[in-house]
Amino acid sequence: MRSQGHITAEQIASFGISTTSWTQPAGSKPAWLAKGSARGLWVETEHMPAFDKQHPDMYELALMNLAAEPQKALTLF
Repeated sequence: MRSQGHITAEQIASFGISTTSWTQPAGSKPAWLAKGSARGLWVETEHMPAFDKQHPDMYELALMNLAAEPQKALTLF
């Protein structure tokens, strides 16, 4: 999400995570994501937990895996 500046509901779901838990407030807790500039895009808010600080080893591993993935070509419809 941080590397591309946004995330889609489909991307969240691809990790087996409920999109609702990221995009909707939970009781008095605000949502972690807000609607982006285009339909279907979500962006990080100041309420997003600091996963890089909470889980630095796993965060570093995720960054290494992201860097190792071939970049997908942009498809325009």
